[in-house]
Amino acid sequence: MPTPTLLKILWIEDQPEENAAFVRDCAMEGYELVNARTAEKGIELLKDTPESFAGIILDALGYKKDTNEAIKTAGLHHALREIHSILPDIPKVVFTGQEKFVDDDDFQENIDLPVFYKHADNEPLYEK
Repeated sequence: MPTPTLLKILWIEDQPEENAAFVRDCAMEGYELVNARTAEKGIELLKDTPESFAGIILDALGYKKDTNEAIKTAGLHHALREIHSILPDIPKVVFTGQEKFVDDDDFQENIDLPVFYKHADNEPLYEK
């Protein structure tokens, strides 16, 4: 029996090793996560092969250019601007360990994306 094709998802996350269970769960649901630790690296991957990605998962707090930067939302905002210029209609969600962003109406209105908490059930994230 042939191996089913996984949907490739660009995952801009600075600490993917802390989310091994999420990576495993995604594979079981049919998603292959292609990780980039910074927004710049994620944008490079997207520019190189935009047609290969079915969606993008972004961390609310992450780095723009390198992991020596202070962690803040600047990486997220940079990534969103760049993604919009490359593939404005690609599905995007924010998957964060910062619970404060999940119910923050100002934050969600500012980024205009669904926000999911990393330590909650992943089912709604898969549906999005």
